[in-house]
Amino acid sequence: KKLNERGKIVNEAGLTSEEIGMPWERIVKGAAMCESKRRSGKWEDENSSEDPSTWPCNIVYSVLDAMISFPPENRDVTFEALCNALVRRTVFVTGAVDMKGCPEADRGEVAFIGRSNVGKSSLVNMLTNRKSLA
Repeated sequence: KKLNERGKIVNEAGLTSEEIGMPWERIVKGAAMCESKRRSGKWEDENSSEDPSTWPCNIVYSVLDAMISFPPENRDVTFEALCNALVRRTVFVTGAVDMKGCPEADRGEVAFIGRSNVGKSSLVNMLTNRKSLA
């Protein structure tokens, strides 16, 4: 919440991402680490009276909301840190040539459509940080 509030002030002041130098990659990695500990039930902070079960559904999404309120930075390492923090599990279900071949809609899905040899598989592998998912 506080980052969102500060982002609005920064924008109103007309500051650029270079001028403020927010360490987004570090903030995203820290949020991902906290989220991982919370999910596994290993969050322990004797200095905090806050109950982790009252936190947002995913801390990384809160950081992403804050990032949107700041001037855009557009750094590849920041986007990679976000992808790694948000995508926990990826499974290739099937390749389909028409709608009849699509799997049941029982989870979030992403479809990549395009001609042969244009980089669809490379994009999927890059986004999921895997070498041979697609």
